[in-house]
Amino acid sequence: MPGMQLSDEVVIVDIQDLLDIGGTDIHNGVAAANWVDMALCDRILFVVEVGPTWNAADQLDTLHIMQANTAAGGATKALLPAVNLNQTAANTTGERFGLEVTAAHCDTENGFHWVRLECGEVGDTGVDEVRATAICYGRRYQGDNLSNFTQLA
Repeated sequence: MPGMQLSDEVVIVDIQDLLDIGGTDIHNGVAAANWVDMALCDRILFVVEVGPTWNAADQLDTLHIMQANTAAGGATKALLPAVNLNQTAANTTGERFGLEVTAAHCDTENGFHWVRLECGEVGDTGVDEVRATAICYGRRYQGDNLSNFTQLA
């Protein structure tokens, strides 16, 4: 990972473990779910893995990062500069995607320092499982309680 040093403390948080997103998203439509506070770290790498059960005719229709002004979602908007990846081909089991965000990407001047991964599959032609993980590094407050990161899970 660029910019990461071995001395950086890394926090790994499972956002979703093998969830069927066929016809929905990894948050099950809950606007207040899975927001991460960029005030706690310098960078977050979101990793999405297509699960062992995936309908070969389907693809990830949504895969990008959003930002919000509260932990509950509040006002939201797309993350700029664009770090979005839109899939048009069918995905395969075990395929992985990574999207990284830094605090500099967020509109912190207007209070937008919460981020989350958006990942969904619009069609529902079968079971479409994904696993999502957030890897947070460059922790800003070394004495901070790690439970602040695990509130996602």
